[in-house]
Order: sequence, then structure tokens, then C-alpha cells
Amino acid sequence: MKLLFQLFIFLLPTQLAYHFWPNFAFIRGVRVDYLAPAVYLSELVLFTLLVLWIYKDRRILFEILRHWRVLVLLLAVAGINILNSPLVFLSFYKWIRVVELLALYFFIKRQKQVLHLIKLPVTISLILTLFLALTQMIKSASVGGIFYWLGERSFSSNSPDIALVNVFGREFLRPYATFPHPNALAGFALVLLFMFWRGKGLAHKIIVTVSLALVFLSFSQNAWLALFAAPLLVIIIKKVKLGFWKFLTSAAVASFFLTILPIQGPKEIFERGELNTAAGRLVSLSPVYGVGLGVFVSMLPELLWSKTIWLLQPVHNIFLLLSSEVGILGLVLFVYFIGKNMNAKNLLPVIALVLTGFFDHYWVSFVQNYLLMAIVLGLDERKI
Repeated sequence: MKLLFQLFIFLLPTQLAYHFWPNFAFIRGVRVDYLAPAVYLSELVLFTLLVLWIYKDRRILFEILRHWRVLVLLLAVAGINILNSPLVFLSFYKWIRVVELLALYFFIKRQKQVLHLIKLPVTISLILTLFLALTQMIKSASVGGIFYWLGERSFSSNSPDIALVNVFGREFLRPYATFPHPNALAGFALVLLFMFWRGKGLAHKIIVTVSLALVFLSFSQNAWLALFAAPLLVIIIKKVKLGFWKFLTSAAVASFFLTILPIQGPKEIFERGELNTAAGRLVSLSPVYGVGLGVFVSMLPELLWSKTIWLLQPVHNIFLLLSSEVGILGLVLFVYFIGKNMNAKNLLPVIALVLTGFFDHYWVSFVQNYLLMAIVLGLDERKI
């Protein structure tokens, strides 16, 4: 089972998957990945791991059932949210993903010396990711070959909506590696960097160095900001006694002010402003239970002032995204879940997760990122 877990960790940055394309995954004839149910290779390995884990020790089920009050509340919220959704099947599928996240979280909770166990597969996968990212930047296109079987998508610097960066008057392709977007790659690498920040040994040094390189190469300004702001916030929380709960609650409440800010500025700022406004409208439609997990993008054509289709993406704030899809009650459960599992050892990566999540959505929309979030929240002083 140890080798299976390490295989899962190695595959965690990959996105090889089989996508299904039902009618609701199309908007005005455009295929939308966010709406397409998919089965990932990493998830199949995780499912096998969890089944063997429970089969080996069936007492685990009884330990989980001890939290029956939380489970009943979660089941009630999920049931109402699914029935309230315009896309019942999609919301049901997304809630299955929530179960997957919680199952991985409980698995990590039961393991000992997690970082020691995962450092080898993390080191190998990060080195491969850095090699792929550098090659993509040099080639200005995807690499293909064996990397296709790790989930690399086919693209070039001329592909529509591809992420580019201007450096001294010259445009470069921002590296995707095997992630849906360079920002998701940056957030993933940043949290791994902080997870292994204090460790000793060659593997820890390699992970920190490679993760740092990926954060900078991604040209994700959000990750750059969090790289310096997260350690500063840890100092403030510890020295000034701000309290993590106050910080977390403030981040969630401050997110709602984004929905009323004027929509002005460059194209990217304008786009995010429209998405924030759309999120605010969705919250007003069903403030308690939400409009349905996973349906945000499908409802955009009726919500955007511009009535265009170039904004087929979730709002770039995990608190707004969750409050619109699962309501204020779901958001409170999410905030409580994060805050309850914060401790002295995972404080830095959790703060980095919250900071990047304030300006992007990948922690709750991309499989690599939300599975890593489950691992981080499952860590405590005994697991390091």
C-alpha cells in the first residue's frame, strides 16, 4: 500500500483523464472543460488505495461514523444543493469529488511521517515538471511524446487564449507543464515549497529549489505575492496574535466586497470584475444553499453584462465561487474545515493556499490542486 500511495503522489501533478462530453458541457457550441465530468488516472490510483486501506482496517469506517453529526449536516447540505441545481447530474458529480477530497484527508490523518513518505515521489515528479516547463518555454509549444501520457495538452504560443508573458519587449509562452494553467502550476509548487520549507536533507533542498524555480517561471503574480506575503502573515499571526481564524474570516468576508467594486481597468481586470459581479448575483439568487455545485460557468451567459462567451471560467476567488455554488452555509463549512485543521506545522502552506485562493479558483476547480489541499489539511504535528 505504501508503493501505491507513492505512485498516487507521483501522479498528483498530472492530468491524464478521460473526459465525458454531455450536452450540458457545451455553451453556445463551445466545449467547456469545467463542465465536463472526467476520470483521472491519479483518481483511479487513489480510489484503489482507499479501497485497500478500508479493506485492511474496517475500523476506519466506524471512526468516520463517529462524526455522524457533521456527516448528516454535510449530507443535508449536499442533498438540498443538488436538488436546487439546474444541472443535477453535474452537481452530484462534483459532490462525489468532495467525498473524494474528504476521504484523502482522512487517509492522510491516519498516516505517520507523511512528508518523509512522499518526498521521493514529490522530488521525481517536480524535476520532471520543471524539465517539461523549461522545454515548453524554449520550444514555445507543448513537448508531446511521453508527456502526452502524463496529461500535457497540445498547444503553442499561437493557440487561442494561451497564457503569454512579455519580457523586455519579447513574448514568451508561460509554462503549463501538465496543469490546466500556469497559475495552477504556480500555486501547486508554492504550497509544496512551504510544506518542505523547514526540512533537512537533499530531497527537501531539491523540492524547495525546484518549487521556487517553478513559481518564478510561471510568471504568476498571485503566487509571487503569496511567496513573500505568506511568511510575513505567519509572523503577524504569531507575534501580534492576530489569530488565524480572524485572518481566514476576514479573507472570506472581504471577498464579498469584490462583487461591488467598479469594473474598470485593463482587459484582465475587467474580466475578473465581471466574474465577481456575476458571483454576487448568483449568491443573491440562493444565498443559503447555493445554485448548485459546479454550475457557475454554465450560468454565465445569462449573468454577464457583455453577453460574450470569452469569460467561460469560474470567478477567481474560492470564497466567492463556493458561496455562489453552495451558498453561505457551504462557505461556512469550508472555512470551518480549513480553520479546524490549521496547526503550527501546516500554517505556512495553508496561508499560501488562502492567499492564492483569494485571487484564483484552482484550489476548488482543478484536480491536482484540490487533492494537494486535502493532503495539506490532513497534516499535523505528528505527520511531519
